Amino acid sequence: MPKTLGDIAMPARIISASARLQKAISAFMQDDGCKAFVVAEAGKLTGILTRARAMEMAAGAGSGAIESVCVGDVIVDTPQRVDAKTSIAKFAFAQLTRNTGFSNTGYLVIKNGKFLGLIYPSDLLAELARENAVRAKSIKALKTKVATPAQKDAPNLDMLSTLAHEIRTPL
Repeated sequence: MPKTLGDIAMPARIISASARLQKAISAFMQDDGCKAFVVAEAGKLTGILTRARAMEMAAGAGSGAIESVCVGDVIVDTPQRVDAKTSIAKFAFAQLTRNTGFSNTGYLVIKNGKFLGLIYPSDLLAELARENAVRAKSIKALKTKVATPAQKDAPNLDMLSTLAHEIRTPL
């Protein structure tokens, strides 16, 4: 059964839009696996702060400035929200046929109106690659099954062709 976006959504850490950028950078430094924070204000999801964006701001602003900058001031545009029940392949096809490509920041996965998690583009593409590898393996197995009966019957066919030849042209 095809996997859905909800199956691969990663739990994301939520940070307040009013939190200082320094707090987010410290959290990124402590957790190498954290790729982004979901930013919320008054209980509403407002955007994503990626690790790359936070580090860009830190490099450009200097240590004094990041202590005064709020996370809400540097968030990436509001991310696309996607339904957790959507299949990965269907979602990828829709993104590519609309010529929108894949988001660089990630997608908010929503289930029954509630935030479920975050999907990063790299994770989405890795899962697509895994699904395609499984499909390719299945196709190869089916081709082998189709070819196998003909190979099993080959000795019988050789004997029949020899016998038919001998009947037509006796010694």
